[in-house]
Amino acid sequence: MTKNSKDDLKESFTQINILLIEDNPYDRQFIQGKLTSEKINCKLEMVSKLSDGMEKLNNKIFDIVLLDLNLPDCIGLSTFIKIKSSANLIPIIVLTKSKPKNQLLKHCLENPDYYLIKGEFDSEILIKSIHTAIERKELRRRLHSHFVK
Repeated sequence: MTKNSKDDLKESFTQINILLIEDNPYDRQFIQGKLTSEKINCKLEMVSKLSDGMEKLNNKIFDIVLLDLNLPDCIGLSTFIKIKSSANLIPIIVLTKSKPKNQLLKHCLENPDYYLIKGEFDSEILIKSIHTAIERKELRRRLHSHFVK
């Protein structure tokens, strides 16, 4: 078995638990379609309000959060800050309609996780972003635990 086929086998057995917080039905369907069109073993749970997402995070374990910033119960940077406080150890990929113009928002989105512009990514980019965000968060956790000893 080659290294690549071992990696493929590992990925096929490792389920990624994803929480999508998005109120737009079209965008929800788009993301769901992108995840199911590729070979990614994931369980996707979707909610349309920030409060529902925070409740899910309190009751279940997720590997990553895909977050729209403009929700019925919270808008903009405060959406990110609130979810980050509930999901401190979970990577967050922000889904946005345009590049952030606000410097504070840019900083929060680029450090340490990702943002994707809706309509400008395909399945491959979405899945690579998910894997990379999870790997980076795990690396930061390991480094932190190493230096805290």
